[in-house]
Amino acid sequence: STTFPTSCIPADCSDGNACTTDTCQAGTCVHLRQGFDPVVCELTKLTAGNLCGSEPVDLKLAKAFVFKGSLARNFVGKAENNTKTGQKLLNRAVKQLTGLRNKVAKVGDRGKISPSCRATLDGLLAERLSLVQGLSTP
Repeated sequence: STTFPTSCIPADCSDGNACTTDTCQAGTCVHLRQGFDPVVCELTKLTAGNLCGSEPVDLKLAKAFVFKGSLARNFVGKAENNTKTGQKLLNRAVKQLTGLRNKVAKVGDRGKISPSCRATLDGLLAERLSLVQGLSTP
């Protein structure tokens, strides 16, 4: 977080991430991702393509990101306000993201993506997994 004078305003605190709520608390910028909507927003980024910048990503892996990323996003979206099966849906989202991490490792082991791209993708998935696991349904 960035520290500003105690008179900071929320406009000073924008981190450029549409998935966070940026606020100014006691002169410090805080970037929150709470609730289902920010997690769905972050999962949507997995399907955007160009996850390794200008570096090409293995076509099958790119398709897997779109497919499994969409599934995970949809499961999280359906889990909100679903007291009966919400936790099962979140578990299914975790399973999709874990499957993607395993796929990234396999493709990386075969040399079809660079070590830096592999690290980037694994980091993205680890963060999304943590966000999904941080949600729990009542």
